[in-house]
Amino acid sequence: MEQTTVTGRTRDLVIAVDRFALWISRHWLGGFILVYGAWVLTPFLAPALMQVGASFGFAQDAADAIYLFYSFFCHQLPQRSLFLFGPQPMYSLAEIKAVWPEDGFFGLRQFIGNPALGYKMAWSDRMISFYGSIWIGALIFARVRRRLKSLSPIAWLVVGILPVGIDGVSHMINDALAGTSGLGFRDTNAWLQALTGNIFPPSFYAGDALGSFNSDLRWITGILFGLTTVWFLFPITEVTSGHRGRDVEHAIPSRGTSTPRVCAESRMTRGQNPRAYAFVATLFLLGAAWTWANRLPPVSTANAAQTESPFGIAAPHANFAAPPFALTAVTGETFDLNALKGKVVVVNFWATWCPPCRAEMPAIDQVYRANQDAGLVVLAVDQLEDAASVKQFGAQLNLSFPLLLDSDGAVGVRYQVRALPTTFFVDRRGIIRDVVVGGPMSRELIEGKVSSLLAEKVADPAIHSGGN
Repeated sequence: MEQTTVTGRTRDLVIAVDRFALWISRHWLGGFILVYGAWVLTPFLAPALMQVGASFGFAQDAADAIYLFYSFFCHQLPQRSLFLFGPQPMYSLAEIKAVWPEDGFFGLRQFIGNPALGYKMAWSDRMISFYGSIWIGALIFARVRRRLKSLSPIAWLVVGILPVGIDGVSHMINDALAGTSGLGFRDTNAWLQALTGNIFPPSFYAGDALGSFNSDLRWITGILFGLTTVWFLFPITEVTSGHRGRDVEHAIPSRGTSTPRVCAESRMTRGQNPRAYAFVATLFLLGAAWTWANRLPPVSTANAAQTESPFGIAAPHANFAAPPFALTAVTGETFDLNALKGKVVVVNFWATWCPPCRAEMPAIDQVYRANQDAGLVVLAVDQLEDAASVKQFGAQLNLSFPLLLDSDGAVGVRYQVRALPTTFFVDRRGIIRDVVVGGPMSRELIEGKVSSLLAEKVADPAIHSGGN
């Protein structure tokens, strides 16, 4: 092994670099925990700064800077973010759209909260689980670093990388295809309803709230990735830093020695597997590319340009005017919601492939037959299916109410339908009085809601058609 003697400024530089490398090899874990911890915890500071922003103007400016910085690493969609200082930790897409006029990914990510709802963290639930679990894993590793052996690359790939990759990519595809309509395959999870026989509550299948399938999967896969990444990489780093430290310590001249010796053989080759590091580097590059692509899913020009609600004071929420629509039934007849003022209308969004939709149809039909003379109208709005399939389904169940065709899903988007079935109960003035997401609804439940609306003869001044 060839050695070279250096002197002068080169000697001083070599010694300084080696001493720094020695310090890093001894304290790399503490430095990582400190620096990375600041990276992980800073997004939690943003909502706290917003909360005190009214009293201290600089606080809101600091919060805005945090939101802006982390927007390059996260989509920051509010329906997938945790909120602090509000009545609940997460809000559905419908709840956010009720108080925020802008739609689409560009519009929604700008909503950081308000005094009534609280303020969102600077990154989403997945990023918290993703990055936070790495930091927590580092803290755990600090306690067991002398006893823990590295996880195998195959185990890291299968347990840590593939689950979060599949979940993340499926969400990207869903968002690219369905946008913020709430009708995508990962928004409704109708496929999961069919697989599980609809045994869980509707709130488990649809949306992103805590306790839902989507939320649980993001937390679980993110935590698995973080912990297995630490388990795989940190023992390797510990061994490598130990070898590196001994090499550097040997190279630094001791007291009384005038010159250090520089080995021609690279110190980095000792105790390392180049293929393993190439594998790790490739995976991290792919992960970085995926994170960057996922920070802001593609949106249409129309959504990006939208700055206000296209439906005025009408909104698909209780105590707001029902958004107007006109659709054609499988019989060829056209039904206009605005023309049905004075009647109680049940607007049911459904599809023939949806098990709970099929299960509740007979109950809806029974209530309709019993109350149609009293002024009840049922509009069953099928989502994205052809007329022949819908007509055949209606004939099989001998349904008496009209089956409307929302062939392009536009009315479903207007009503922000996030799961099938979703049912809106509209009073005689055209005001939405109740919304039921999921099913199947029983005849008793439908009868109870319809009867109270049919009994109303005079407008209730407590019900309004605009504002919050």
